[in-house]
Amino acid sequence: MKALIKNMSISTMLTISIMVVTFVALASFFSVASYFDSIYYRDTVATQSGMLARLAAEYSVSELVFGYQKEAEENLEKLFLLPDIEEAQIYDANGNLFAARARPGFIASGSQNIGEVKKPSQKLCGARLEILQPMTFKETRHGTLRLVASTATFQDYFTARLRTMLISLAVVLFLSIMLARVIQSWVSRPIIRVIEKVQEMAGGNLASRVMIPDTGGEIASLCHNVNAMADALEVRIRRDQEAAARYEALIGASNTGAWEYHADTGFLWCSPEYFSMLGYNIKDFDQSGKSNLEQTWLDLMHPEDRDKANENFNSYMKNPEGMYQQNFRMRQHDGRWIWIWSRGKTLRDSEGQPTLITIGTHIDVTERIMLEERLRHGEKMEAIGQLAGGVAHDFNNQLSGMLGFSELLANKLEHEPQLKKMAESIRSAVLHSADLTRQLLAFARKGKFVSQPVDIHHLIAEVISLLQHSIDRRITIRQRLEASKPITMGDPGQLQNALLNLALNARDAMPEGGELSFSTANIEFREKVRGHDLPPGAYLQICVTDTGIGMSEEIKSRLFEPFFTTKQQGKGTGLGLAATYGAIKNHGGGISVYTEMTKGTTFRVLLPAGAHDGHLETNSTNATGRIPGKGNIMLVDDETVVREATARMLEDLGYKVLECRDGEEAVDLFRAISHDVDAVVLDMVMPKLAGPEAFEAMRAIKPDVKILLASGFSINGAASGLLKAGAAGFLQKPYQIEELSQKLHDILKS
Repeated sequence: MKALIKNMSISTMLTISIMVVTFVALASFFSVASYFDSIYYRDTVATQSGMLARLAAEYSVSELVFGYQKEAEENLEKLFLLPDIEEAQIYDANGNLFAARARPGFIASGSQNIGEVKKPSQKLCGARLEILQPMTFKETRHGTLRLVASTATFQDYFTARLRTMLISLAVVLFLSIMLARVIQSWVSRPIIRVIEKVQEMAGGNLASRVMIPDTGGEIASLCHNVNAMADALEVRIRRDQEAAARYEALIGASNTGAWEYHADTGFLWCSPEYFSMLGYNIKDFDQSGKSNLEQTWLDLMHPEDRDKANENFNSYMKNPEGMYQQNFRMRQHDGRWIWIWSRGKTLRDSEGQPTLITIGTHIDVTERIMLEERLRHGEKMEAIGQLAGGVAHDFNNQLSGMLGFSELLANKLEHEPQLKKMAESIRSAVLHSADLTRQLLAFARKGKFVSQPVDIHHLIAEVISLLQHSIDRRITIRQRLEASKPITMGDPGQLQNALLNLALNARDAMPEGGELSFSTANIEFREKVRGHDLPPGAYLQICVTDTGIGMSEEIKSRLFEPFFTTKQQGKGTGLGLAATYGAIKNHGGGISVYTEMTKGTTFRVLLPAGAHDGHLETNSTNATGRIPGKGNIMLVDDETVVREATARMLEDLGYKVLECRDGEEAVDLFRAISHDVDAVVLDMVMPKLAGPEAFEAMRAIKPDVKILLASGFSINGAASGLLKAGAAGFLQKPYQIEELSQKLHDILKS
C-alpha cells in the first residue's frame, strides 16, 4: 500500500483526497442522523406499545378476576385493529395461560406458563417487540398481559432513509470528482513543467534551467530550488570524481579485496585484490557496469553457502541498517575453498538516508576459521572426555564388587563344576567390561598407567603380527619406517592398542581389498605445531594409510566420539578410535585425519620424541597367584558393594578387616587404633573426606603408615602425586584377588 501511494501522481492523489474527504463527511453525517432517527423511532414504538399494553391490561383485568375467558379473548381480538400487534395472551396470577389470540397468518409464540411477572418489561427479538404488563386491581396483581408487536414499519422507514442517503452520496461524489479535476489542473501544470526540466538535467543537460513564475508561492520556491540544485550538482560531481580517485588509490594499497554494489543496476565493482586473493585476474570478469552479481560473486561461492549468503545480502539491502557482515566459502582458481569475511555498509546522503551504493571488503579468514573449529572440537572432546571418565569410574566401582564376588564364589564351588563354570563366566564378562572402561579412561585421558621408553617400530611389528590372523588376504601390508629414532615415552600397551585400532579401522575400510601401509619419520618443529596445539620440539610421526572407501565430512567430524560407529549393530563398540584419540592426547601428542571418498584415509599421529640409551625395558609380570597373609587391614571405600567384596576377599586371604564408609570415619578410627593397623586400602574418591585428604590426615597421625591406593580412575593425577608423597602402592579398579594379595604382600613385606 505504501509503495502504491508513493507512485501516485499529484493529480491522482488530489482527486482521491477530495473524494475521500467528501465521502467521509457525508457518510458521517448520514450515519449520525440515521442513528438518532432510529433511536427516536424505536423509543416512540416502545412508548406507544407500552401505553397500549397498560390500557389493555386495565380493560381486561375484570374478565380475568371473574374468569370470563370468552369476553377476555374478545378484548384481545380488538387489539388487532392496530396493524403492529401480532399476538396477545393473558396469564393468571400463577402464570398459567388464561386467554390467547393471534393475528390470522401468525403462529402464537407464547408458552403455557409464563411465571411470575412483577413489573412491566419490553424485549426486542429481531423484528418483534415483546411486552409484558402486570394486570392489577387495587394494587393486587391478578395476572400478566403479553403483547407481541412488529417493528416492520420501522424497518421500512430505515430502508427508505438509507436509500435516500446513498443516492445523495453518489451525487455529491460525482460533483467532488469534477471539482477535483479542475483544481488539480491548476496545481499540477506548473509541477509537470518542473519535472520535464529535471528530466533534462538527469539526462546530462545541467545547463537546463526552470523558468521561475512571477506569482510566487510554493511553485516559485520549487523552481528556484531546482535551479540551485543544478548549480550544486556540478560542484558535487567534480568532488565525487576526486574522491573516487583517492578511493581507488587506497584500495590498491590495501591487502583486502574491495567491492562496491549498485542496487539500481545490479553491478558489482571489485578491486583487483578481490580477484587476486582467489587466484583470478580481473580481466577475466565483466566490470563494464552491467549486472554481474552472479558471475563475480555467487558463481564463485560454495554451493552449501550460496543460498544463505545471498539471502543475508538481500535482507540487508532491503533494510540497510548498521553493518552488513557474514562468512562464506569461495572457490580459488586451483579449486581449493577459502573462508571469506565479507563486510559492507550502505552509503547515506547528507540527510542520513540510504543511497543505492553499498561498499565493502573481502578478507581471507581461512586460518582463523580453522583455528576456531579446532578449538570448538577440542572443547567438545574435552567435555565428552570428562563425562566418559566419570562413567568409567562409577562403572569400575560396580565391576569391582562383581569381580570380587565372582572370584570368591568360584573358589567356594570347587566341588560344583557346573556352578563354578557359571561363576567363572561372570568373572570373564566382568573382565571384558573392564577392558571397555579402560578404553573409556584412555579416551578421557585418565588411563596412562606406566611411562617408559617405547620403540614404535617394535610396536608396529607386533601389530602387523596380530593382523596376520584377521586381515583379508586381498589386503597388502607395506612398511616405510624411516624414523632413525623411533622412541617415545609412554605406556606400550596403550600405544599398541592405539596403532592396532587404527589398523583395524583401515582393514574395515577395505572390504574389497587394498593396501595398508605404516610409515614413520622424525620431524622437528621450530614453531607451534599447526592444527594440533602442540609446542615446538622433536616429534615422531606415524602414518597409517589405507586405500579404502574413505569417509564423508560428517563422519570425519564425529570420528573420535565415544560410542560413535558406522558399523552394523553388534560389530563395534564405537570406543576404538575414541580410546586411540585419548591415548595419543594423554601421551602429549596429536592425531589428525585426511580422507577422500573412494580414495582412502590417512591417520597421522605425532608423539613427542624420547631419548634412550639403547636398552629398552620389556614388560614382564611376576604373577605368582594369590598369596595368603596376616594382619589388620583398614578398608576405606564409600561404595558398599566394593567394600563388601574387598572385605570378603581380604578375609579369604587371611587378613582381619576394619571397614570404613568414608574418609572422615576412617581418620577418626585410625586416630584411635593406628598402632594396630598394618595397612590401609584407601579409595581415592569419597564424600565428606576424599582419599588425598584422608591420606594426609593418616600420615600426620602415623608417618610410616602403609597405604594402598585404589581408584576407578588410573594412576595419573592425584594418585600419582600421593605415590610420590609416600603411598605404598596403587590398585586399579576392578582388581582381582591375585592383584590384591600380591600388592598387600609386597607392601607388608617391605
